[in-house]
Amino acid sequence: MTGEDAPRGLRRFRAVFADRRVRWAAAGAVVGRLAQAIMPLAMLLAGQKRLHDFTAAGAVVATYALAGAAGAPVVGRLADRRGARALVAFAAISAAATVGLATSRTAPGMIGFAAVAGASTPPLGAALRAVVVRVLSQRTQTAALSLDSVATEVLFIVGPTVAGVAAAIAAPSVALLGCAALMLLGAVVFLPSAAGGSPHPAQAGRRRLPSVTVLAGLLPVLVLTGTLTFTIGVIEVSVTARAAEWQSIESAGALLGFWALGSVIGGLIYGSRDWQGSPRRHALLLLPTVGLGFAALVLAGNVAAMYPLMVLAGIGVAPALTNLAHLVATQAPEGSDTEAFAWLGASTALGGAAGVAVAGVIVDRWSAGTGLLSAATLTLAATVLVPVLRGKSAPGGTPR
Repeated sequence: MTGEDAPRGLRRFRAVFADRRVRWAAAGAVVGRLAQAIMPLAMLLAGQKRLHDFTAAGAVVATYALAGAAGAPVVGRLADRRGARALVAFAAISAAATVGLATSRTAPGMIGFAAVAGASTPPLGAALRAVVVRVLSQRTQTAALSLDSVATEVLFIVGPTVAGVAAAIAAPSVALLGCAALMLLGAVVFLPSAAGGSPHPAQAGRRRLPSVTVLAGLLPVLVLTGTLTFTIGVIEVSVTARAAEWQSIESAGALLGFWALGSVIGGLIYGSRDWQGSPRRHALLLLPTVGLGFAALVLAGNVAAMYPLMVLAGIGVAPALTNLAHLVATQAPEGSDTEAFAWLGASTALGGAAGVAVAGVIVDRWSAGTGLLSAATLTLAATVLVPVLRGKSAPGGTPR
């Protein structure tokens, strides 16, 4: 497709799904990631109900998250080597462990099953991005990665809601059993995306780079991603604390929803058109945009004033995350796309979890405003890392 007849505006998003492999990959990833979005709250509620202890229940959730971050690159590497069938095999293991988690009644049992379920969770989001960069044109990739960021925002709002409703109507264990089914279904639906040959024909017969080499080449962008998601975690807690300071804790969910709405709007705008310059240049503009949006939250004097500022603060989030995914795509060694995006997912999860933990300390010791300013300052400071990315690519990588 030439630059003249390439779709523009929102029509570009339709072009993303013109390839049936992308359609199958996207469908599978949405189903599987819905399970991942439901899991944390479902585990927390199940743990509290079975163990009568939020500390122990929190340990179950933390174990799942850490195991998932550690296991995703390993599973991603195997998916690069063996194809989508490896994702189904690991999904079956994860689903079986989730069933065990749903039926276990002791803390060691729940923690053990959570570790296995997390470590074997197939990185369907990473696999989807790998399909995108393999089969779509450069300009359509931006639209696809933007949609992926938007879908992630939506799923991680819908997921906890589904978990809460399932727990209220039936039981937390029912939500966990549903997650097991969704995880396996998502991996199976993903399978047709690998139709048409080897996922990496250019790598046939060639030795793959060690994981540590892949990681070393991606380290700057992974640090940048972890820093951004760390600040996002700080904002989540600080906004909730700010609402509590205003004696309106019940408005916290709606405020975070408006933040997600702003991110969705920004993601759709970013993905619907061509932008001049390289992904690195975009990062130099997007990170300050996010940081200034976070800083603006301090200006709100009450809940009503906070709503429009939350939308503003969200505008740059999805574009910035999309841009970082683009940077990974350009720097990943050929044949290691899924592993590279799995490392991206791991840095995203770890950064967010660390941000939530640190923000709790900040708002307890100081104030919600301190948390908001800390997130804004760190995001702006992270911009200095962008020049480190110039001219860099993972060893053996071919910029795409």
